[in-house]
Amino acid sequence: MFPIRPCAILALLSTSFCAGQHLSISLLGDLNRRAGEIAYAKKDWIVAQELLTSALHLNPYDGRIAYMLGTALIVDKDRDPQKLRAGTFYYARAAVLLREPSLINWVKRQHVSMFRTALGLDRYWDFVRVTPFAPETVEQYPPTQPEPLDSQMAFLMLRDELLGPMGPKFFEDALSMNSSPQFKGRLVSQRPASNPVELTISVDQPGMPEIKLMLTKAIPGSAPVGTRLEVEGLVRSWQPDPFQLILQSDPKEIHGWPFPIPADSPPKQIRQ
Repeated sequence: MFPIRPCAILALLSTSFCAGQHLSISLLGDLNRRAGEIAYAKKDWIVAQELLTSALHLNPYDGRIAYMLGTALIVDKDRDPQKLRAGTFYYARAAVLLREPSLINWVKRQHVSMFRTALGLDRYWDFVRVTPFAPETVEQYPPTQPEPLDSQMAFLMLRDELLGPMGPKFFEDALSMNSSPQFKGRLVSQRPASNPVELTISVDQPGMPEIKLMLTKAIPGSAPVGTRLEVEGLVRSWQPDPFQLILQSDPKEIHGWPFPIPADSPPKQIRQ
């Protein structure tokens, strides 16, 4: 069997167009992925990188493609050391999309021991979750400062992805039941009015309930509308119009509440 090259894919596409057939984006992605898998299996890493990159551009939330591309880049790091950083990024993407613990642990070790970005490890994960493609240089990663914009930036990136044409797939593959970034916003509403179990906050547009927090248990007292809060939680669902991201949050994930939130009670000891 002759080696698969990008020209083989182009020849197939040209033949189809000449025959009057218009290939869908899905089919184009499948063709690039299949050819990339063949090059990957043959350990033709340069060709695999090209084909899998093309496939990923057509389906940026496919964790399997991200994993294979990461491997092809990392194996090729001796020829180009810069590929180690990109390969680690795609391993991190695959870890998020596939929810694979072993990949998560590998990325943690690699990020700490081999290279670092200005983001730090925690914010690196937040960046990877909403960024489909690896920056070409470390300088292209977002800077650590200014800190006040981080929360809004993360929210806007998530919102834009969800409202895009692949929003539902992005939600299922990358967000659903995963931990959210930490968002900074202002309280819009609370239910009930005292000891609430549900909060809404605005992050980008004042007064708009852009994030709803479904608390696992009531928090004490109440807070004035406009109170600054920092929140996070598990992403449960979302709605497009008006846009709202719905999180399930433990009270300890709510910061800035004007009343002390009791710590979890330690388990009772069983007498012998």
